[in-house]
Amino acid sequence: MSEKALVFNVQRYSIHDGPGIRTLVFFKGCSLRCNWCSNPEGIQQRIQIKYMKQKCGLCGACQRCPQGAVSFERIRGFVTDQTKCVACGYCVDVCPSKAREICGQYMDVDQLVNKAWRDTVFYQASGGGLTLGGGDPMLQSKAAVETLRLGKEKGLNTAMETAGNYEFESLAEAAEYCDTILFDIKGWSDARHVSCTGVKPERIRNNLLALDRWITDHSKKLSLIVRIPLCPGYNFTPWEFSALAEWLTGLQNLEMVEILPLHHLGSNKYEQIGLTYPMGDPEHVKNVRRDEIDEYVNAIIEKDLNVIVAKA
Repeated sequence: MSEKALVFNVQRYSIHDGPGIRTLVFFKGCSLRCNWCSNPEGIQQRIQIKYMKQKCGLCGACQRCPQGAVSFERIRGFVTDQTKCVACGYCVDVCPSKAREICGQYMDVDQLVNKAWRDTVFYQASGGGLTLGGGDPMLQSKAAVETLRLGKEKGLNTAMETAGNYEFESLAEAAEYCDTILFDIKGWSDARHVSCTGVKPERIRNNLLALDRWITDHSKKLSLIVRIPLCPGYNFTPWEFSALAEWLTGLQNLEMVEILPLHHLGSNKYEQIGLTYPMGDPEHVKNVRRDEIDEYVNAIIEKDLNVIVAKA
């Protein structure tokens, strides 16, 4: 029987998550709670109901929820109590304005690979392939590893995005079938990392070091890219960033550092699943200035490391 993965999106023609044109599979579930997360619907490893208030016709049909999970609030509209919701889909079915959607579905991993395989012609022309993202695929490690394995059997270029907060054995199993690993580093000091993500950074750093050694020991041709979300003064100060850059010079197999400047493109998703955006009102949160980005980029360049800045 094929492994099943709980996913919340399959995005074709992605160009920001590995080389070339890619199919990006978003796995549900993440062990971190990053304040700036742009995919909050990928945090919980369970099926959820999304509510798009701007589409709502205020008919109230959803309030007939069998679990009594839907109630009306003057500001937020028909909100869902996630502690009561069992994602039965009743409110989705009865909504005439399509203001509600089911977020998340279980898919056979061979089905996921076959979806990616349909775009082989684009991969061949661009050097692209299949990328697993999320959430963090490694919270569903059996399904993620099987997806990568089947992808390699099909001849696909494979990549995985990960936050690295789990037992290393799972990461080593996945690395066996990866051409690229995009490994996130969210902060440097313990206190700042806990404040921004809810967890300490020690295991994440140790897993990155262990992955670097594993690549060397196995003579594996694997592109290792470290991704760093940049929220100056929030998850990094210039000193902390320089300390991280110095630490990264100890990696033998690091190909590139990718800086991801803060953006608020996913802020509206929080309300859709009944959450408050942790960074505050996007209109009042300071975006990263160009000169700030340059300062942090230079800290990487000074250590003779390759660096690029992602576009929002």
